[in-house]
Amino acid sequence: MQKQPIDERLMTDYLLGSLSETDTERLDKMSLTDGEFADLLLVIEDDLVDSYARGELSGDLLNRFTSHYLASPRNREKVKVAATLQLFADKAATASAMDSAAITRASPAPAKTVLRKPSRPSFFAMPRLALQWGFAVAALVFLVAGGYLAYENLRLRQQMAQTQAERTALEQREQELQRQIDAQRLADAETEQELAQVRERLAQLEQQQPSDQPREPRTVAFNLSPQTRGAGQVPAITVPAGIDSVALKLETEATGFPRYQLALKDSASGQIIWRSARLRANGAVLRVNVPARLLKSQNYVLELSGISAAGDAEKVANYPFRVISH
Repeated sequence: MQKQPIDERLMTDYLLGSLSETDTERLDKMSLTDGEFADLLLVIEDDLVDSYARGELSGDLLNRFTSHYLASPRNREKVKVAATLQLFADKAATASAMDSAAITRASPAPAKTVLRKPSRPSFFAMPRLALQWGFAVAALVFLVAGGYLAYENLRLRQQMAQTQAERTALEQREQELQRQIDAQRLADAETEQELAQVRERLAQLEQQQPSDQPREPRTVAFNLSPQTRGAGQVPAITVPAGIDSVALKLETEATGFPRYQLALKDSASGQIIWRSARLRANGAVLRVNVPARLLKSQNYVLELSGISAAGDAEKVANYPFRVISH
């Protein structure tokens, strides 16, 4: 089947991005599969670039060329080379015209004709000045290309150096912040442990009575179950006045830890009010005494953590409850 010729104006619109999406896709495909079309498209593109370099474009054509074609870095380099060649071509033409005019003015009067043996055309028969300009243009093209590559290489090296410097600074800052966080965590843990020891000692002192007034510590006991999903009402613990401690029996499914530790928290604020010593489980049951003086009429939660042999803590269960004081 004979191919339909493509209008040159349509190809120009294609180069300037003015075609519809359907026509653009069709010409994109032809530029890859049709060698004849690709060659013609290249010729039209070169003519368009040369016309821009000579200042021959105007109006809508010039606007589309500057807004679409020059948006590509590759196309801008092509236009730059064309403009450079056009500049030196104009200078070469001017110099050649001046040389010819000078030769014409210096020519003597016509003399008798002397027949010479015809010589074959030679590259070195070109006007000397034009040949020099040609070499100069070629040298300039290589110089521009070499300078551009050197500039790009230098720019990439500087960008890589800046990126590496920024990365090094960020890594150092990350390590510094991590050290600060670790130090803060250690200080918080030591403070909480000391506070628990102080409160435990205070509880012991309160329970101590003079030898002449001995009395048994007063305690109330309750059983607590771990919190589960979809749990109903929070269990209530009634603490009468004059009670020294609340003995809690906790049912737990956590096994495999040599030690356990409990933290009493305010449900509203999440603040730790009291922390137990490290405990051993009796089967699936833990027993602990909480100082009654720390408990007010509000909601609390006992947070159970398992302590591994290495001393690492892992949260395993929560025991919410509500205190009613009398």
